[in-house]
Amino acid sequence: MTRYPDTPKTNAAQDANLKAALALAKDGVAIFPARAADKRPHVKDWQNVATTDTAQLRRWWRKWPDAMPALPTGERNGVAVLDLDQKKGKDGFATMRELGHDPDDFSAPSIATPSGGRHIYFRHCPGLKSSAGKIGAGVDVRAEGGFVIAPGAVNGKGVYGRLSGPLSDLAKWPAGLTPPPREPRQSTGEKSGLPFAEVADALMAIPNDESNPDSEDRHFWLHMGMALHHETDGDEEGRELFHDWSGQHDSYDPDKTDAAWDSFGGEGRTAASILHEARQHGWRNTALEDRLLSDDGELDAVTLEDIDRMLAGEDTDPPYFLDMADMLEEEAPPREWHVPDWIPAKTVHMLAGDGGSGKSLLGIQLAVATGTGADWLGHDVSKPGVALYYGAEDDKDELHRRFADVCRGLEVDPAEHRGRVLLRSAVAEDTVFAIVAKDGKVKPTPVLKRIEREIATLKPTLVVLDTLANLHALDPNSQEQAKAFVSLLVGFCQRFGCTVLLLAHPSRTGMASGDGDGFSVGWSNSVRSRSYLEADAQSPGINILTSKKVNYGPRGLAMKMTWHEGCYVKVNDEYADASKAKHVFLEILDRLWKQKTFVSNTTGPNYAPSRFAEEPEAEEDGFTKEVLAKAMKAMLKDGNLIVEEYKKTDRHFGKRLARGDVALTASELDHLLEGEE
Repeated sequence: MTRYPDTPKTNAAQDANLKAALALAKDGVAIFPARAADKRPHVKDWQNVATTDTAQLRRWWRKWPDAMPALPTGERNGVAVLDLDQKKGKDGFATMRELGHDPDDFSAPSIATPSGGRHIYFRHCPGLKSSAGKIGAGVDVRAEGGFVIAPGAVNGKGVYGRLSGPLSDLAKWPAGLTPPPREPRQSTGEKSGLPFAEVADALMAIPNDESNPDSEDRHFWLHMGMALHHETDGDEEGRELFHDWSGQHDSYDPDKTDAAWDSFGGEGRTAASILHEARQHGWRNTALEDRLLSDDGELDAVTLEDIDRMLAGEDTDPPYFLDMADMLEEEAPPREWHVPDWIPAKTVHMLAGDGGSGKSLLGIQLAVATGTGADWLGHDVSKPGVALYYGAEDDKDELHRRFADVCRGLEVDPAEHRGRVLLRSAVAEDTVFAIVAKDGKVKPTPVLKRIEREIATLKPTLVVLDTLANLHALDPNSQEQAKAFVSLLVGFCQRFGCTVLLLAHPSRTGMASGDGDGFSVGWSNSVRSRSYLEADAQSPGINILTSKKVNYGPRGLAMKMTWHEGCYVKVNDEYADASKAKHVFLEILDRLWKQKTFVSNTTGPNYAPSRFAEEPEAEEDGFTKEVLAKAMKAMLKDGNLIVEEYKKTDRHFGKRLARGDVALTASELDHLLEGEE
């Protein structure tokens, strides 16, 4: 039953990108995968994780089959690239000619880019850093700290040309084409007024090692650096202090620390950020605290993105709005699903259900199906991969039993899928992901930051969170707080490309209405899709999963299912009707027994199917004598009904129908699964 797509279906572009990556790696060029849509790296720390290992490259391309190969420039591969653009009113070719250089006269190898530009390859010059537009309009330098899409790559716009030879023998970087040194930008905003020694004391009071969970977040490091840069105007004293503080971390890199310091500008956090963090770790200084700490120092997300672009050697001032014409130059990406028509990929899906309805079991089944390649209620999982299950309701022993049952039911061997399904029982732990801070804003907790680090490391395609009520300390009726909490989870989806399945209890109103929503409309409005699991009131033993909201697909889909050998299985209407007919038969039998009216399984005046078809319970559901006869025969065969001898009032012995084992059997279920006769 194992069905991972280890060899996914590919198209010509995917084949070409993988072949280009493998060919360059064979020549000793370190490669990493980049997004075809926007050229951004698929992997973190791309400069260091770029590799010539063909096995790793194949693993990356199985995970991201549409990726383009990219190569770090600078010391990593020993190359520097002159990147000439010819778009958006910029003409790098004309700029070069104005500077006295004809791009056609360079002896260095070059390739054409799909947008009409050109990449010209030179040997890396020590000290040469990436820059955008510093030499002139349309002329970028891809050197230390930067990367380029590799020769032979393909995207929706076209093909990057191939080089005629290896990158091992390249010409020197042209004289006169070194970008001018960056002029330090003047800081803006209000400084603390504290002496440098006191600012240094506050910064060094903030741990930057394993004792501080925040230290694993690169943005935390950037926050503190920007604040220090602002306070010191980026001077050398501030730089040395930034190195001293950064050196506490085991990933400290002097060159990267310098590159980050040089990228900081006048916008972003102030020294209030340092003081605030220092206070959280016991530091105190009353000077100007009240005025400074009235500003929480939140860093604009755009500023962080700007810093990432600076360190990658890309444009630092992108347009705020995207031009439709630019966007539509490429074919729109296809809609992605985790489970087609039911659960969109890379977003938050809320699965609600009454207590005990089985939503946790459905979440476990989806996690196992995602990690092992099994199906989920008869549906293929379109995004197989690592699955994480975070359970805040059940202890480890209960999860052990449930996962064991599901693996047996889905016929998968856990040992064959080691590392694919990871779980944690947090029932005895602090499970609060978000709280309301003093300023009224919803803030993530260290628990959520830890979950984020695990997601960043393990790169799952699915994260199941069970259940919502245990994960926050918010007002469930606040629309603003609901939206803010869901936004934190959506951030995971956007940053890491995973799908979040959020299990939730509906409100009493949601249960009464059958819509399955809960509390503030902010919960339902903030998720892109939502489904509801409930018992079928008409068919005991049957549960129904209904799609209540799917922004990107059909609404109102429904699946009927029943519990079978530890997990849910999808059943058809015939099975559900048969189950209900048996229930109605037994319900009538029980009522007549209380009245001491007995029936027979053989034709005659007391033939049960004939008598029962005239009873109100059967008439209400339209169950005929034939339907009830079929239900009776099935229950007799499987021991749900028995024929027993009894003494009648005239002291003679007779035979009557009585209850036996009323459990539904495996053989019955196997023959009535959806699509089977």
